[in-house]
Amino acid sequence: AESPEDCYGSKDCKEEGLCSIKESRCVAAKRMEVLGNNFFMLGEFPKEDIPTLFQLASICTSLFINIPEMEKNSANKFFDALAAQRPIMINYSGWQRQLIEQNDIGLFVPPKDPVEASRRLLSLLDRPDLIKEMGGRSGRIGEERFSMNTLSSRALEVLKTAVKVHGQ
Repeated sequence: AESPEDCYGSKDCKEEGLCSIKESRCVAAKRMEVLGNNFFMLGEFPKEDIPTLFQLASICTSLFINIPEMEKNSANKFFDALAAQRPIMINYSGWQRQLIEQNDIGLFVPPKDPVEASRRLLSLLDRPDLIKEMGGRSGRIGEERFSMNTLSSRALEVLKTAVKVHGQ
């Protein structure tokens, strides 16, 4: 998008201010002069291309509104980041935050403090060596805990136990 005007996908957005979230973000990014610089809005693309896009990133993010239900979240983006061997930044607590912090595979940013979130992100971006180390650990955690082989082996053990318990 060359100008904020290029962000408007719908007539209603431009004429009546009824913009989609995507259009609003595009306009804001253009006004802040980050669109196409360090903030990119991608159009639609096939789902199978997601791993390639994640591998192009320095840090992957999984960001949500601040609601308690997100603490039990299992976002696909989180697992995609592990598979891509990239550090992951999240803004919600729960098991994913614990995994990130216990294994040093990314960072948690406070959901209601964008200044602190920016400070933490910029601090990490200034450390390409640390990004690489975190990415390596991220990939290992993904393989050890969430690979298809690991999860299918666990599922098989659960089924074998269930057959033993209920088959007697």
